[in-house]
Amino acid sequence: MKFIDRLQRVASLYRSLTGLTLRRFDRFLEKVAAARANRQSQQHSRSARRRQPGGARKPKLDPAESLLLT
Repeated sequence: MKFIDRLQRVASLYRSLTGLTLRRFDRFLEKVAAARANRQSQQHSRSARRRQPGGARKPKLDPAESLLLT
């Protein structure tokens, strides 16, 4: 089980750590995911690339955990 899944089980602990309710965090995550996807599409469409798309290291955290830790 992922850390964020365990954390979401206890809403009061989640709110004390993040300052957000689960619902607000999910809405924020949707906005950040859309912005990240937009940024990635812009990066992939550049002509002066040093690597092929997908040539970098794959992230180990899912977007929710990454957002929670930043």
